[in-house]
Amino acid sequence: MPVFTPSPSGITLSDLVEETRRHLLSGQGEMLNQLTNSIGTTDTTFTVNYSLGAINQLGALLAIDLEEILVLATDGNLTVTSCIRAVNGSTAAVHAGGAIVTVRPKFSNFRIARAINEDIADLSSPANGMFQVIPVDLTYNAAVQGYDITDATAIIKVLEARYKVPGPSNNWPYIREYSLQRNMPTTTWPSGFVFDTYQRAYPGLPIHLQYAAPYGTLTYLTDDITEVAGLQATASDIPPLGAAIRLAGAREIKRNFTEAGVEPRRAEEVPPGSVARSPLVLMQLRTERIHAEAAALLSQYPVLIPSR
Repeated sequence: MPVFTPSPSGITLSDLVEETRRHLLSGQGEMLNQLTNSIGTTDTTFTVNYSLGAINQLGALLAIDLEEILVLATDGNLTVTSCIRAVNGSTAAVHAGGAIVTVRPKFSNFRIARAINEDIADLSSPANGMFQVIPVDLTYNAAVQGYDITDATAIIKVLEARYKVPGPSNNWPYIREYSLQRNMPTTTWPSGFVFDTYQRAYPGLPIHLQYAAPYGTLTYLTDDITEVAGLQATASDIPPLGAAIRLAGAREIKRNFTEAGVEPRRAEEVPPGSVARSPLVLMQLRTERIHAEAAALLSQYPVLIPSR
């Protein structure tokens, strides 16, 4: 049975990253450069198109696509002669010639993408009540009560189950006598999830099951949010809000380091706590949007309580 893949939304992880950056930077610019040629995963030397500027500083952090790179040495002109790839938990990757190099980024693509995935995972928590909908077809066998839910890796709840009636009526009545079993022996049920039906259906005909599952993870900037993570296109504005809240809130920690040197715009201009409080409007908007999207899902898939 093929794995269900929802239709792509046309909205990618890259779109969410840029929307998050707009929330965080509010139009402020960052120092950018550009790779002259492509680099592989193990290259520690590369050339950029424009003057190195702050890249000349030992320990300068660069961000290219979803990778962070630490500069160790340069030629003072256009070439980084030594660097450490894949720092801060990022992964070394191939980068095409012309790729944008962000110098000392306030928020790198890697860190924003990680915060986006954390927020997407949080949307499926019981407190938020959002989920992706995955359909699966099972073939009814009168001798079988428990059916493996093919390819399932995580299930929140069964949304509905219907069985096909033979003939031209195209009638699919609800199955109301069922239960969902979890963590079952995979030697018998490969997914570990079992749909037990106690209601008779028609042998050889399908049972159409729809279940709620947590959202998936976006790995590449080109990943479509619906096709890869299962996130509804209408909810695409929520992860950037959540990611911005997570990232902005952490900046207050840096300010409170007692061993840090004095930074500009201290207490007189920006009182302590101002940075931490700055995402409050985003937090309220995110909460409202989550409630709206969760309510929309509930209206489409009302709770059907099985008899068992």
